[in-house]
Amino acid sequence: MFCPSTGATITLCCGANAYALHAFRHFAEDFLKKFASGILECILRLLSAHSSGTYVSPRCLQLALNYVNLAVSHSITWKMVKPHVQELMKNVVFPLMSYSEEDAELWGSDPYEYIR
Repeated sequence: MFCPSTGATITLCCGANAYALHAFRHFAEDFLKKFASGILECILRLLSAHSSGTYVSPRCLQLALNYVNLAVSHSITWKMVKPHVQELMKNVVFPLMSYSEEDAELWGSDPYEYIR
């Protein structure tokens, strides 16, 4: 398929590169091979620090978990995440998803804000 505005050829690719522009496919492959594992290593350290009590802002946690979510779809990064899955679920994801006292208080005072 040809994109008239950019002049690039759009190719449907397999996996996480679906709908990627053909022109950026090589960049995506190089990024995955050269940088993704280093970034993932830093993110795993950040999540480990959070689970041991270090403050990490909610936005940083969200972005870190989004990166891990994308990382599990590639074999290179999945191999790095796999040994930490149980620890991540137990010490990071489950506590974030658990109903807390703050949630109960917000539900009691403003249920609309809680749902939002």
